[in-house]
Amino acid sequence: MSLANYVESMCNTELNNLAKNRWIDEFMQVRIYEQGYKVANSYLAENSMLCDSVKEMLWNDGTKRSYVLKATLVASRHYENNTSKYEELYFDHKKKFLSSYMGRWRLSSCFLRNAGLRAPVHIVDDITNWILDDKEINSSYEGNRIAREVINHPNLSVDSCVKMTTYPRDQIRKWAFERLVEINRENKKSA
Repeated sequence: MSLANYVESMCNTELNNLAKNRWIDEFMQVRIYEQGYKVANSYLAENSMLCDSVKEMLWNDGTKRSYVLKATLVASRHYENNTSKYEELYFDHKKKFLSSYMGRWRLSSCFLRNAGLRAPVHIVDDITNWILDDKEINSSYEGNRIAREVINHPNLSVDSCVKMTTYPRDQIRKWAFERLVEINRENKKSA
């Protein structure tokens, strides 16, 4: 009897560990997904050897957690060359990203750090506007962390960088001015 036949009888810990395994084939990945266990599906979404068909199943998952799966897929670089997936995720779930601590953590991991370094300019601009307009967030430690990530983003536009020079915290404004100088220097070199 093959391992695939045992998937249905596996406990959650076994499913989780199997989903993390990079060397399982597409058939096994589909069987794990079909079990419907949320944590195992999250581990599948993080799997660097995820098959395209299972990636699309996870992306199109209709459960309440679908935005979490999409965020995990983007943060795990499964769509790093597909800006339409970044746009769909951000604009379809923007309210969820901005309304809670975990949402803002996902915002950073998807659009500002690691895989997020491929996020389109207009998403970084939108995050910049939010961070500046939300007085509660821009006066918090978390807001300062996100502001620093925005300033360091390679797709930060000149306009957004100029806006960040008006941030309420002195250190963030200083970093924004330094980044503006750096962007201008890069633009002169490429001209």
